[in-house]
Formats: sequence, structure tokens, C-alpha cells
Amino acid sequence: MAMRVTPHGARVLNCGPSATLLTLTTKLTTWMCRRSGRKSLACPMGFLVVPLTARAAGTSSRSPDSDSQEFLVTTTLTRVTHACALLDFDGQQVLTDPWFSEKPGYHPGEPVAFTPATLPPLSAVLASHDHYDHYDLNAFSAYPDKDVPFVVKRGMGQKARQAGFTRVTELEPWEAVTVNGIGITAAPARHGVPEITFVIQAAGKTVFFGGDTLRIPELDEVPTRFPSIDLALLPVNGLQIRLALNRQVVMNAEQAGEYCAVLHPRIAVPIHYMFTAGPVGDRLLLKYDGTPERFQAAVAAHAPGTEAKVLAPGEPLTLT
Repeated sequence: MAMRVTPHGARVLNCGPSATLLTLTTKLTTWMCRRSGRKSLACPMGFLVVPLTARAAGTSSRSPDSDSQEFLVTTTLTRVTHACALLDFDGQQVLTDPWFSEKPGYHPGEPVAFTPATLPPLSAVLASHDHYDHYDLNAFSAYPDKDVPFVVKRGMGQKARQAGFTRVTELEPWEAVTVNGIGITAAPARHGVPEITFVIQAAGKTVFFGGDTLRIPELDEVPTRFPSIDLALLPVNGLQIRLALNRQVVMNAEQAGEYCAVLHPRIAVPIHYMFTAGPVGDRLLLKYDGTPERFQAAVAAHAPGTEAKVLAPGEPLTLT
């Protein structure tokens, strides 16, 4: 394999003419040729030029619509629990903020759709900050592939390495990395500890993942840099710390809905709203100010161009 850098700074991987790649590329280029009416087409995958064969020229009885379905690229979101979500970019699986266990004071308050052992093969794992319910490495160390790329806030990498994971990248806001063809950009956040949010780009889709940040002015830069957001995952429980004079550390449902009017995502899914510290912890330590229903109402009021979808753990949402 060889890497080249385009005049615009993009890194392009020349995968070479493996049999599988040639087959897939030939199919894709044939379809693109038929749609465009051209005899050949330069394909960005492997920098190949594939001629239009006699079969592709129209001798097949298959309709253009069936070819369109064959090459349909999809992105699917499945909530796991809390802020842990599985994003499937046409087969490239990205896990956010892994949380697979519980302990006193930390309860998801809803089912957990996967265990580390039942997760599909992952292309990347993203972690926004070093809180147990977002960076549960003791439980996630059971995931078998220790070469899976981790992308985390600067200062968090050593913990992943200590858990046995070997490919760890640390980012600060507006730093970016490409892993397995997936573009990952860190964006600003503010919480009780240092945090980042993420913009994830793959399979022609752009996803914003909000971790459990507050609604801060710095987030207004996201749509300036990424003006076409297909999906936003936004925290909504408005978490407050009772012992810190009810200091708020997570955006609430109304703030998340108002942010949709700035971000303009096509679809917005609330996350981070069923967490509970248990009966004693909720009475003495924490309080909450946000529900998914309130988020839906806020989106309808402030961002009518955005569709708010509430997902149960394990329920998939497919974007086409």
C-alpha cells in the first residue's frame, strides 16, 4: 500500500489491486459509468480506471434502480446506553463513550444493549472524558481486539494503554485524525473534568457526538466548520451537583433543543438522560433537569427543520 497527499492536504491511501478491491471497484465504477453515460471513469479507490464492459453497457436485464439499491450506502445508529452508542458507517463500526458496568452511585437506569463480548468488530472507540460512566476501561478491557484504535482527550491515553489497548490517539479541540478511513475531529466541550466532543465523518455522513458537555458558546463553531450535520447525539439531563450549590455540568433538554437551531442537524437523538445515582445519591448528591420528551418539544419549537428521534437501547436508526 502507498499513501499520497493531495494538494489540499488530504491523505489518500492507494490500496493496490487486490482481487476483492478490484471486484468491488469494478462494480462501483461500472454503475457510475452507466449513470453518467461515460465509457470509463477514474475511481478514487486505488486510482483505477475501469473500462465499461459490454455487460455493463446494457446487455444485462437488471434495471438502473436495482443497481442503485446495490450501491446504497447507509449509516446506522444504535444506542447502547447512556452516552454509549454504536455508529455503523456502512460496515465501519464506531463506539462512543464505553460504559458496560455499574457500581454504587453509577447506574445507567436503562438496559445495556451490548456487552464488550457481544459488540461487533470495531473500527474505532471514542471517549470524551475520563469519568467512569464514559470511559469504563475495566469492563471494556474484555473487548478482544486490543489493536482497535482509541481516540480520546489529551491526558486520557495512558489509562487505555494500561488496559492493554495499543493504538491510542489523544486530541485537543479542532485537532483531527483519520482512522480506518473515518475522519474524527475533536470539538470543544465543558464539564466537571476536561472533555471534548467529536465530529465523525464516514460513508458520506457527518455526525456530531456531544458527550455530556454543557451548552457553551464555543460549540457554535461546529456548524461553521461542518455546515452539513446529518446526525447529532446530544446530552439532555441537565445534571447538577447538589453539594456544589446545584452547579450545572451538562446541558439540559431545552438548551440541547436550542443548540439544534444553531447546529442544524438533519436528525437529533437525545442521550445521557436515564442515569441515576440511586435513591440516596439522587436525594443528596445529584439532581437532573431534562427528559427526551422535553428535548423533542424544544427541537420542535426552536429547530423545526430537525427531526428529533428518541431511541431505546438496542433500537437502530438508519440514515440513507
